[in-house]
Amino acid sequence: MDLIPVLNNAQMGVPGYYYLNNATLNSWVPEGSTQRIDVTFNAFRGRIGQTLTSSPGVWAGTNFLTFIIENPQAFTVRMSFMISTNSDPNNFNNGMYCEFDIAPNSSDRYALYYSEPTPPDVQMRILPKPFEGRFIRPYIANTCNLNNIMHWRFVTLNSNPHNLVFRDFQRVNYSLTMTDVVDQYFQYTPRDWLGKIHSNLDLLAAKAAEETNLSANPLTGFPLGSTVLPNQGTNARWRTANYNNKWYFVHPNGRLFWSLGLNGVHDQNSTHIQGREAMFESVPSPTGPNGDLYYTANNSSGQQVTLYNLLHHNMRLKYGSGVNLRNQFMTITNRRLNSWGINTVGAWSLEEFRLANDRPFVHILRTTGFHSHLPTPTTAWSTPPDPFHPQFQSWMTTQFTSELAEFNGLTNFVGTYVDNEMSWGHTISGGTLIDRYSLSLGVLAAPINQPAKAEMIRVLQRKYRTVSRLNAAWRTTFSSFSALNSPVVITSPSQLTLSMQKDLKDFNFRIATAYFTKVRSALTASGFTGLYLGCRFWHQVPEVVQAASQSVDVLSFNNYASSTEYNWAMLNAQRKPVLISEWSVNTDEGPTLGVHGITRSQRQTRIQAMLQTAAQQPNVIGLHWFELYDMATVNRGYNDENYGTGALTVTDSPHPEVVDAFRWFASRIYTLRN
Repeated sequence: MDLIPVLNNAQMGVPGYYYLNNATLNSWVPEGSTQRIDVTFNAFRGRIGQTLTSSPGVWAGTNFLTFIIENPQAFTVRMSFMISTNSDPNNFNNGMYCEFDIAPNSSDRYALYYSEPTPPDVQMRILPKPFEGRFIRPYIANTCNLNNIMHWRFVTLNSNPHNLVFRDFQRVNYSLTMTDVVDQYFQYTPRDWLGKIHSNLDLLAAKAAEETNLSANPLTGFPLGSTVLPNQGTNARWRTANYNNKWYFVHPNGRLFWSLGLNGVHDQNSTHIQGREAMFESVPSPTGPNGDLYYTANNSSGQQVTLYNLLHHNMRLKYGSGVNLRNQFMTITNRRLNSWGINTVGAWSLEEFRLANDRPFVHILRTTGFHSHLPTPTTAWSTPPDPFHPQFQSWMTTQFTSELAEFNGLTNFVGTYVDNEMSWGHTISGGTLIDRYSLSLGVLAAPINQPAKAEMIRVLQRKYRTVSRLNAAWRTTFSSFSALNSPVVITSPSQLTLSMQKDLKDFNFRIATAYFTKVRSALTASGFTGLYLGCRFWHQVPEVVQAASQSVDVLSFNNYASSTEYNWAMLNAQRKPVLISEWSVNTDEGPTLGVHGITRSQRQTRIQAMLQTAAQQPNVIGLHWFELYDMATVNRGYNDENYGTGALTVTDSPHPEVVDAFRWFASRIYTLRN
């Protein structure tokens, strides 16, 4: 990373080198090659800046500006930053503008990107950050000609006088070289933190420290429901019930049960090394003592890749080379989950672990293997199967009967999801009507051999009777209904008349109704004894959720928003109880790359706030954390995700802030709920 100071210390005393307007310079002092500039802004639009018309700045070759602003006041300061590439400093065509808030009593680093770095093809979702720790990246409107910077300035948008200190104001060339970013324990090399493993002795010390901790906290446990709330009567199956205007699971023992779950309880924490060896400080030999930890698998694109089980690598160092790693994983994981208070094993978990004890568990079935799917303009993880295909329900019945056979009838089998984060369309801010009606627009654009397309044409014929009525409503010029047999591609929201939007919305509901009712029927035909837990919505639209409510026992939603940003009103308005089937928050303090620039203490606060808030929602009957282990630092092998979302690190050590939050909540679930 190359750093270039914006202001030159040798010229800071030259008149006109920079300027102040409605502002007073209190002091400036050099700090290395940059400065500490203390300014009082006296009025609205007070400013500090620089005019470069005689010798325009050339900022090409750098990616962003960085600076630290200290705000000693007890109030928020609204600030704007702007760049002009014209001789007129007030003309911001082909320039840059942004606004941001400076928090009270704060000292924060900011990064104003005007040119994104071009990463190498490293197959990673999260790239190394230019700065360790927290920094703020405001949204920028940018059309900059980086070869002709003629003016820049900071402008206050507060009217009352206030003092700010600017430090470390530099341009940054962020070079994404990806060499030796993973150490011998598969931790992120450039960073240090409390608990980082530097030697095998550190691994053994971490093992001993956890043993002491587990012994001191042996069983917050997984009590099979509340022993205080009224028993609902025993039953052979799990069910749901509304008690005191709040929904709950009901365990077969009759106890009301709020599910604190953990997804991804398995020991296959792997990464992709081959072809990326330069990223690793040391690469295990395929013919060495850990060569058996290499294995092949298909990635999310269907390609066969060679992966390395980094968790088993570190477990061998920690527990001994002669230990049966699977048995060790089973034993320590059961102790951990007992101690943490986890009462449910969530999706994507090791089957052997789920069947080894009486802890409640859920399963996930998929329809991705069905041969006919719906094309959608807006795609999430997968596209929905075509529920109008005549083989869809019988195919599911065969698949479900086989996969559920060993779970049906088990007391601790809560139920199953069917599918995950499919492309139902969305109404997310920034989306368009194309996203809103993506499901039906994909059908409209399909050929006539798509069963859902034939169903759509039948529905339109029944409604409009004549093609002229359809054309009048849709403002189209179809010569006949047969003209719809060909793909009809809508790319602009302006093409969607109100009548067309209603028809697309109605067909969304029809598709979803067919899908969920047939899934339900296939589950019943398979001898299913659990609860149908929905499809783990991520993107969704109201009519699809409405259709799901007719068939599922529980609606499931994956959403990583904070407790203050969650749409609780929407969840509480549903006709069925709701399970938050995937949620977590990560930090960039630790062995992997995080998204959120927060400390571990802040992470614990966020987790506790979310768990408490979720428990207090009348419709919400559980929350499942994603997942047991952090993903590998430079990807988890079968796809490019590399988030540090785990309760455990890649070196098999607990994240104390996550564990402490779980224990705090597990000891008071039903108190908080009631």
